[in-house]
Amino acid sequence: MGDLSAFIRPQKSIERAKQALYNAKKTFFEFMDGQNIEPIQVFDQKTGYYCLKTVITGPVPDNIEAQISSAVTTTRHAFDQIIFSACEAIGKPTKGLYYPWVDEERLLAAKLFSNKQNKEIIPADLWDVIRAQEPYPHSDDTQRGNTLIRNMAILANRKHTVGIEIGCFPAINKTEIEAHGYVKEMIFGTEMIIRSENLEFEFLRWKGQSKFNYRFSPIFHIIFNQDAPGDLGERTAMLCVQRFIEAAQKAIDDFRQRAKELAAI
Repeated sequence: MGDLSAFIRPQKSIERAKQALYNAKKTFFEFMDGQNIEPIQVFDQKTGYYCLKTVITGPVPDNIEAQISSAVTTTRHAFDQIIFSACEAIGKPTKGLYYPWVDEERLLAAKLFSNKQNKEIIPADLWDVIRAQEPYPHSDDTQRGNTLIRNMAILANRKHTVGIEIGCFPAINKTEIEAHGYVKEMIFGTEMIIRSENLEFEFLRWKGQSKFNYRFSPIFHIIFNQDAPGDLGERTAMLCVQRFIEAAQKAIDDFRQRAKELAAI
């Protein structure tokens, strides 16, 4: 058998990913601390609507995207290191291995064993650990799989820099609005996340003179661009990255435990 020191390298990668995510959060929170997000009321002469919106003064610091990209790609690389290290730790070093991501559960077997060559691709001692990690999207039929983690791996493999922007969760609705005066038409934002190319986030528009009493508590997050895999574009990016890092940490813990079990036999 090998030894558990084989896991030092992927663990260092995970720690670097954690630090990159921390740096991204710190930069973003410092940037938002300097913003005045109180709503403003303006009249849109083109449409004839009054608008209630908040404006963020940019630009958004570039290193936020750089740090998030680093966290994502480093975590993706850590998964591959974990497989290589696990083989080494159980005394069965194998070259050219990658973490066995698949798009359907039924495809996983071909990542573990080659029927054509009639031999293991990944040592059989690790198969049940990999199966338990469910490296494929969720299936309603089997209730297995993790779509978020699979999509994060796809995102990391697609490009070196992930696309991000600021998104706003409006936290405002009709029950919080009390209008005084004549309102001809009122339109509420219905999207869970409000996107804006120019960092102007509109929550409400109406025609007719009125004075509003409202409670307003917008929440701003870094979100992935809309071309991100699956529904990642509708989620907060930093939370997705955190879950991806946690999955990598669990993987290394699972394989380390298996190596300990085999060493005790």
